[in-house]
Amino acid sequence: IVRDVPHDCRMHDLLEEWPADGSYDFLHLPLSTGGRYAIGYAFISFVTPALAESFEAKRQSRRVPRFETVRRLRIVSAHIQGKEANVRVLQGRPSSRVRASHCRPIIFKDGQLVELCD
Repeated sequence: IVRDVPHDCRMHDLLEEWPADGSYDFLHLPLSTGGRYAIGYAFISFVTPALAESFEAKRQSRRVPRFETVRRLRIVSAHIQGKEANVRVLQGRPSSRVRASHCRPIIFKDGQLVELCD
């Protein structure tokens, strides 16, 4: 989990900061109930522990450069690990927010972007 993500951050902002370079296969930025604001954290699942450690080393306690905020990112291990487990959790929720295209996670399979299916 990446905590203290700026509230005005959007998925496209994260993708600019954290390019989809094959190091991760799942990225989700939960939004507020109305879908207008990030709720302050993002879920990211790396394809190897070494890539997760590298991401953490580069970004722990740093600000997201394009946002004027005093908040610094805090990167911690999530309770749920792995793309498949995260997808199962999202599919099990009766939340209409996940159905909205701008609220869906970014998921990769074999390097290709795939849609979250019901």
